[in-house]
Amino acid sequence: MNNFCPNCGNKMEQGQQFCPKCGHSSSNQVIVENKSQEKIYNDQKKNQGVAVFLYLILCGLFGYGIYWYIYKSGRLFSVDYTNQISINITNEYTKSTGYHYVVGTGINNSKDTLSSISVYFSCYDKNGTFIEEISDSISGTITPGTSFEFEALTWPNNGNPVKECKYIKSEVRKSS
Repeated sequence: MNNFCPNCGNKMEQGQQFCPKCGHSSSNQVIVENKSQEKIYNDQKKNQGVAVFLYLILCGLFGYGIYWYIYKSGRLFSVDYTNQISINITNEYTKSTGYHYVVGTGINNSKDTLSSISVYFSCYDKNGTFIEEISDSISGTITPGTSFEFEALTWPNNGNPVKECKYIKSEVRKSS
């Protein structure tokens, strides 16, 4: 009767302790004793190989997805553009309707093309008391060196008109 190694399926002589092909110890192991069991064993080994291959493909795709999300989309790590956007308030006025306007220009001094810029201001009354934060968003293709205009306004505040607004920050979205 022929025996086969349970590790590699190599044919072994009766009573051999170690497989001559792979060196696997047959003591404390069940020796495969016929061809039908050998086929089942080899088929299981092949299926394990396919499963490992598919697992590696899925891990690769998952890894690429993480790479794209972090580095390519710019969603997780973003560049601080605080010092790369110049803001200049050119006019600030209150209309008779009570609306307070902040008008100005800005320049994209970064090396990146941006898809939007939001400009934020804090508004104060004549006593210097904070009233509210206002903003304006500029969308489109804003290439390096390009200037843009903004206009933000506050709603009339119940008898407590805005006296002045101060620039706080800019938030940008980089073009993909």
